[in-house]
Amino acid sequence: MLIYFLLQSSLFVVLEVFRRRFKAKSIGCIFVIFRRRAFISFCIVLFVVLRFFCLFGREESISRITKSFTLGNTKFTGYVTEEVSEKHGKSTTTIAVLEGLPEYDANILVNYPSYYNLTIGQVCKFEGMLVEPENFLEFDYKEYLKRKNIYLISDNPGFECQNIEEIRKGFFLRNILTDLKYNLIKNVDLVLSEPQSSLLVGILFGQKRLFSNVFDGYVRMAGVSHVVAASGYNVSILVVAIGTAFGFLKSRIKITVSLIAIWCFTLLSGLSSSIIRACIMLTISLLALFYGRGNSIHISLPLTTTIFLLFDPYILYDVGFQLSLSATFGLVYISPILQKITEKLFQKRKFLILEQYVIPTMSCTISTLPVSVSIFQTFSIWSVPANTFILPIIE
Repeated sequence: MLIYFLLQSSLFVVLEVFRRRFKAKSIGCIFVIFRRRAFISFCIVLFVVLRFFCLFGREESISRITKSFTLGNTKFTGYVTEEVSEKHGKSTTTIAVLEGLPEYDANILVNYPSYYNLTIGQVCKFEGMLVEPENFLEFDYKEYLKRKNIYLISDNPGFECQNIEEIRKGFFLRNILTDLKYNLIKNVDLVLSEPQSSLLVGILFGQKRLFSNVFDGYVRMAGVSHVVAASGYNVSILVVAIGTAFGFLKSRIKITVSLIAIWCFTLLSGLSSSIIRACIMLTISLLALFYGRGNSIHISLPLTTTIFLLFDPYILYDVGFQLSLSATFGLVYISPILQKITEKLFQKRKFLILEQYVIPTMSCTISTLPVSVSIFQTFSIWSVPANTFILPIIE
């Protein structure tokens, strides 16, 4: 039902575009061109249903194949597709298989000692045991990895990697931006010590660094986990910064620069769901400005969600996506309500810190509360005051 609602919302956007394109007096006139809106809606919904069936069939096929690869020592060749994450002396990354596992069209999660350095796009030959993920406690770890297209895990395999200057797989632009990011991180590490360096690279680039347990606990207690990692908020700041720095340029050139910058930042920061969501929404808004069209958040929000679901239906189960979408919902629909309440309380007096920081933070906190409580079983009462003081400093 949720997907159908989002698709219907997107359909109205398409109809409105064609109404203006053909200068029709009403949306009903578009039926003459398309015969019936129901037919278009049916085609879109049919496409989504077929896509889900294809994904389900693919899951069943891969699940059957994986069992044949867990019977003994296995050799395979693949390349790194995700940034390496470090935790307690171990590094973890995702490997896309190139050779060695026939008909296995999925990724493998590889755990290895942290003293090895792997980078995105690097091709390696692995040898070791492959196992299927196992659930632990109340967490469905197997389903969690399946949503990331991972069906097998390899712990401490032997591997030999080729020089990235000789051969490198993956999207070339992402590889270039990743190298640029690592060079910038090295410079930051030379200037700052821990935990300041990890905090800065997390805010700027979304790099996942290992904090001490004490510091990590303080961050969670204060409810500012989104600050120590790149999020949609960073994308908004980037657009504002570009608009200020290139204010002397023509509007269309400035919009083009902004579009290139935000998508490069998305690749550079690791393609997290919250940043992609923000980039899609900003792209819709910027394209509307580019073509001199009106833009409404009430249209761009469901349209963004629909685009996301069409390309990756599993994103609906991603916690980062749920939090990002909930926070945006709060800013759009809850913030105006709180704004009216404060105007009545303070007799329409204007308080800058209240309008720019307190109300948006409260809106996001309220809207993300169901997700936080249901998934993390926790809620921070300090999030509103902490964010009120921190956000002006970051800006």
